[in-house]
Amino acid sequence: MAPVTAVKMGKNGAELWSDQGHITSAVERVSVKDTTGAGDAFNGGFLNRWIDGAPLQACLEAGNACGVISVQHEGGIGGVPHLKHASAAPSLDMVT
Repeated sequence: MAPVTAVKMGKNGAELWSDQGHITSAVERVSVKDTTGAGDAFNGGFLNRWIDGAPLQACLEAGNACGVISVQHEGGIGGVPHLKHASAAPSLDMVT
C-alpha cells in the first residue's frame, strides 16, 4: 500500500488516505474556464507542501488551491503565473 493516497474529485475537492487516517478538503466554487492541467496543478501544489514536510491536511489544501486557480484560466498552464497567490499554499514559490 502507498504511504499516502490522494484522490482528486474536481468540484467536490479531494480526499486522502494514509496510516494517519482519512481526511477531506473542499474547494471554493469558481467560474471554470478550462480543466486542462488542473490535476497537474493539484499534484504540484500537494507535492510542494509534502516535500516541505507540511501536515497532510495542508498538502491537500495546497493541491486544491492550485487546482482552483488552474481551472479559472484557459490552457494547461494559463493559471501557472497565479499559483503563487494560492491562499491555502503560502509557501508555494513555483513562479516568480
